[in-house]
Parts: sequence; structure tokens; C-alpha cells
Amino acid sequence: MLVLNQMSITHQSSALAILASLALLYSCSSDKVKSSSDLSANQVPTKVAAAKSEAALVDIKVDPGVVVVLEVAQAAASALPSVPHIKTKSRLQEVVALTYIEAGLPLSALKGIQQIGNWRRGTALAKLAQACAKQGSGTAAAGFVQQARLILESSDVQQEQGWRRDSLCIAIAEAQRELGLPDAATDTVASVTDAESGKVESLKAKLLRVEDFDSQLKLADEAIATDTFDQVSSALNVCVQLLDRCYADAARREQLLSRIRSSRSKLGRVPAIDLMIQIGDVAVSHGDPALAATMLDEGFTMATQAKWTPEDQVAVQARLAKAFARSGDKDRGRTEADAALSLFDKSRESIVDIYRATALRPIAEAYLAIDDRKTAAVLYGRALEDGNINPNGRPRAEDLVATCCSMVQQGFIPDESLRIRAQQIGRGLGNPW
Repeated sequence: MLVLNQMSITHQSSALAILASLALLYSCSSDKVKSSSDLSANQVPTKVAAAKSEAALVDIKVDPGVVVVLEVAQAAASALPSVPHIKTKSRLQEVVALTYIEAGLPLSALKGIQQIGNWRRGTALAKLAQACAKQGSGTAAAGFVQQARLILESSDVQQEQGWRRDSLCIAIAEAQRELGLPDAATDTVASVTDAESGKVESLKAKLLRVEDFDSQLKLADEAIATDTFDQVSSALNVCVQLLDRCYADAARREQLLSRIRSSRSKLGRVPAIDLMIQIGDVAVSHGDPALAATMLDEGFTMATQAKWTPEDQVAVQARLAKAFARSGDKDRGRTEADAALSLFDKSRESIVDIYRATALRPIAEAYLAIDDRKTAAVLYGRALEDGNINPNGRPRAEDLVATCCSMVQQGFIPDESLRIRAQQIGRGLGNPW
């Protein structure tokens, strides 16, 4: 939960939604090293405006274990040398910042964001703005949007690869949407690449009026008919959004499920399984555990019929275990979590060391979903150790950040031994990177 200083903010209603595309993943700007001091004077927000936004942020009181592991993650991300690892470093710093926000520590998040040395500082500021807006802090959110826009407008961002710039545009527009500024959001995403246009329809589906159903479904059908991955993926995500909005209408619900089932083979196996997990979550949110179970069973069948590397099979099975538990079927969740752990143990030696912790983390998360915190603690400990095997510092830093952030994101409080071990691993990072 994000906590804000109510003495220094004003409330703004934020119910309006953006009708512009918010194309995700294709985005923004430069990977050049750039600290706040590197930005030219006309790009840096006034100190007064920046201070006003910062003054609105207050970290909530959290368990000391959360603070420790986040500090470890922040230090690990920041330890990477900017040359030649600016991309990895900035990506990890952004992940840590977003985890701080999720944990209710926005002020700490901002301190980390200010250390990010490329375009991701802008996306992180925009996401902080989104969080502020959702909590009713329009003043703080507007200030962080301003700072993100200045980064967007910098010459480096404008000149670099379009997908990076688009990501920053989208993050800013999402914040403007939360602020109730649909026209500003529309302007912000006006230059987003056509490749992401399908995601515009996905967003519109979230704002669906009953009378728009047929037109939205027609557009989805046209996109599916192209047989191109991006278009099909976007169209099926639109169908999931329509399903959520029209769930009470049994005829439309079946119409949408039929389209999804007949078209999901056009996706890769992982996106198709993810789609089933998404629908399961929608069904649960509408009090329909029976449909959730059906969709997850279909996802499980797809997983068992595919050929996987051991680490990918473990991760997919663990994610399905977590989804079963989330749907209320904790017995099935345990069965699949146990199977994923057994497969990992049998296959561990055949898994390249840099992928072992990546397979272990979702198993730990699955055990947390079935309330087996003791097993989850053991698995997080194993993830720390398996992530610390590679002789190079960069993959060790990536795994350490991912494991620490997973603990916090899942609401897991590490005991003293895990905290100490994470700190030890963090202190051991260094050359060769």
C-alpha cells in the first residue's frame, strides 16, 4: 500500500479513462549513461516542483526484514558498473524501485529512481506517478509526470530506438489516465508505433459500453484473421477484457471463450498458457471457481503436451500450481508444486547454473500460495545459493535482485538467516562482472 503525506497533497478524482492506445512493451529511449546532473538545465524540473512532489511521499512502517532485502537488492543493482552494463543495471534498478512502491515505500523508491542512469528513470517516475494518482495524490503525481516528460523530451530519448521511447510514452499516459486527463494521455501516445495498435483496443475493452461489444468483437476477429502473432495476441487479450466486462452475460461469455479456444493455437505455448491463467483469474474475480478450474486444466494439458527445457517446464508447472491455489484449489496447487519441485531436483544438474534460481523462485511462490511458508523459505534459500554459483557478477546480481524482490512481492518476510545470507552474497558481488 502506498502511503502519502496528506498535509502536502490535494485530492483529484481519477475516474476518467484514456481512450488512447497504451501500447505496452515497445518503448522509449536512450541507453546512454545519464545521471540527473547530466540533464541540461531546461530538462530538469525546478527544485521547488521536485521538492513538492517528494514531500508528498511517506514510507509506511514495514517489517525490518523487508527493508533489509530491498536494501540488498538496491545495492546489488547499483553495484553493476554502468559501462558496459548500463542496460542491465538500469533495468534492475527499476525493478527494485517498483518493488519499493508495491511495498508501500514510495520515498525509498524515489531515492532509487534518482540513481537510474538512462531512460528507465522516466518510466519509473511515471509509474510512481501512477501509484500516487491511484492513492489520490494528484499534486505529487502531476509533479512526477512532469519530470518523466522532461526525460521523454530530452534529445537522447527522442533519437534512440522507438520501443524505448514508446514505453516511456505509455507509462506517462497511464499516469495521466489515472489523473483523469484523457486528452493529455491521448496526445502523449499519439506517436506510439503502429506495431502496438492492438493494445489500444485492449484498453478500450476495459472501458466497454454494452453497445460497443459487437464492434469490439468484430475488430478482434479481424486481428485474429491476420495470423500475425502481435495482432492475434492483442486480439485475444481484448477478448479477455471483454470477458471481464461482460461476464454476467452467459451468451457473450461463451462466445468469447469459443473464440479464445479456437485461436489460442496461433500463439506460442507460453502465451497460450498465460492466457488460460488470465481467464482463470477473471473467473475467480467473478465468483466462478468452476470455470477457473476448467481453464487452468486446459492450460495444464497444454503444458504437458509441449516439449520443454527442464527449467522452463519447472517454471510453467509452478506458475500453474500458484494459479490453482489462487483459484481456491490448494490441494491441486500443492500437487503441482510438489511435482515441479521434484522435477527440479531430478533435473538440477542438467540446468545451466544461471537458470536454476529462475526455476526455483516460482516454486517458492507456489508454496506461499498454498500457505506453506516453511517450504517457501527453504526454496528461497536454495534460490539464493543457486543464484550465487556463476563466477560472473552480473548474473549473480540479477538473481539476487530477483530473489529479494520476489520475497517482498509475495509478502514473504525472510528470517534472520536468509537476510544475513542475502547480505553476504551482496557484499561478494564484484569483478569479473
